[in-house]
Amino acid sequence: MFITNKIGPRANGFRGHTASDITISELFGRDNILFSSGRDAIYYALKLILEKKGSIRILLPSYLCSSIFESILPLKKVSIYFYKLNKNLQIDTTDLLKKIKRHQIDVLYIIHYFGFIDLQFKEILKFCKIHQIIVIEDCAVSLFTKLDGEYLGSFGDFGIFSLGKYFSLPDGGALKINSGFTKSTKIKVGRLNRSSFFRGLIKQFLLYLIEKFNFPYAFYGNNQLYFKLKFLIQKIKSLSARKSNNLFSYQPFYISKFSKYILSKADIGQLIKIRRANFEVFLSIFKNFSNISFLYDYLPEQTCPFLFPFLVKNRDEIRGKFLDLRIEPAILWRSDKLWEKFIDKEEFSNSYWVSKQILCLPIHQNIRERELNYIIKVVTEILK
Repeated sequence: MFITNKIGPRANGFRGHTASDITISELFGRDNILFSSGRDAIYYALKLILEKKGSIRILLPSYLCSSIFESILPLKKVSIYFYKLNKNLQIDTTDLLKKIKRHQIDVLYIIHYFGFIDLQFKEILKFCKIHQIIVIEDCAVSLFTKLDGEYLGSFGDFGIFSLGKYFSLPDGGALKINSGFTKSTKIKVGRLNRSSFFRGLIKQFLLYLIEKFNFPYAFYGNNQLYFKLKFLIQKIKSLSARKSNNLFSYQPFYISKFSKYILSKADIGQLIKIRRANFEVFLSIFKNFSNISFLYDYLPEQTCPFLFPFLVKNRDEIRGKFLDLRIEPAILWRSDKLWEKFIDKEEFSNSYWVSKQILCLPIHQNIRERELNYIIKVVTEILK
């Protein structure tokens, strides 16, 4: 048994007689565009804003996935600023309001971390509406969470989604357009990102082999086959680089028909049910350990969690022990060169602190009773 945080084909859970009434088209509504990735959705949203405003001053959270920079840096006339977060990833509203005023911010970018909603989210929305600040909700790791009966991504001007984080897809992202903007014919969008799509298919095939034939050490750990396959995937990834020699060029693509078909068949109700149940189990187990701390110590009723995040000292050492016992925890996110280039370590020390201690256990819909019991056993051995 090897338990990965990545989602293999078994997770899609095609709809049957127990399927929920939720569908992807109903979730995003009519004013949506399905893209190849969440990065493409971010890029398109910012292009729409630039068409209307001419230039942008955008305020980003200081704890984020570096791939967001890939969508922003190719755009001209976009100035980037950052706001502070507390050590529990809640927004530092004092710093946020100060930065909005100081830099005359046009666009506020809010990330809903791990499926949870910031305690000040409603108040921040009210402030932005009064001051005509455009709000982009990043729901890449918060798909299917609701606030007052409405899905996240419905409250700001735009909602960003990364579908491949919740389903076994070769590609998939989405943009929800809520108010004041419409789709533009001026923004060029490719029909299919072939190299990205086929790279995604290969990745899903490898995950299928792990699920079907239980080949953990064939693809993970100190194994030559693993490194050869990893090299192959990286080689294919290099082919998906934008055709321009300019590092600051970008071409968004639509989602593949194959991924759209899978999404149309997915049992979303079952997905939400399993993720919530697995999170609740881990929450009850982890409360017995004094050497870790929680980002979220309870699960609100309308929340669909993405992973089970916790903070622990000697994080890399602890993760190594999990890997030795065939469990792959995720790190969302590590600081890297782009972080260090744009995000000051002293001013945003909380973000770097979280980045060095965070570890996330998988709770996705592939984690059934057998896998869950094994994870609990391993957690007890490592953290006792």
